[in-house]
Amino acid sequence: MSNFHKTRFIYDGREWNSSEEAIMFLKATTFDDVEIAKQILENKNPFEARRLGRKVKNFNETLWRQVRENNVPHILKAKFNQVPHLREWLLSSDHAIQVETGYDKTWGIRLPVGEVNHPNNWSKYGENFLYRTLMNIRNDLRENI
Repeated sequence: MSNFHKTRFIYDGREWNSSEEAIMFLKATTFDDVEIAKQILENKNPFEARRLGRKVKNFNETLWRQVRENNVPHILKAKFNQVPHLREWLLSSDHAIQVETGYDKTWGIRLPVGEVNHPNNWSKYGENFLYRTLMNIRNDLRENI
């Protein structure tokens, strides 16, 4: 389910090798950083895309949060709709509550796996944006079966 998982899909008329690349390209273009956007397109490596995304000029967290909330679900939905084994894997997670552990407070909950306890406590550690989004996509996929 990771954004770094290499898999091809089409979003916004372009073929991507990972959702991380599409998200970081969106970030670069949101802030009109043509050079970083170009490097992301040329590189095709999700870890390099993340590194480049951290260098985007004129970055504004408030604006990025709005753009991310509005667009990343569409990127991930395209990925999971177009890649059958990922769609099946997501659907097979049934109704399980998903969480990204580690130290990212936006995409995960900023807790190491050994410290994860009850989901009601997660929001005080992080947003869990990735898996909240994926659980919504899973629900949408289930409704359209």
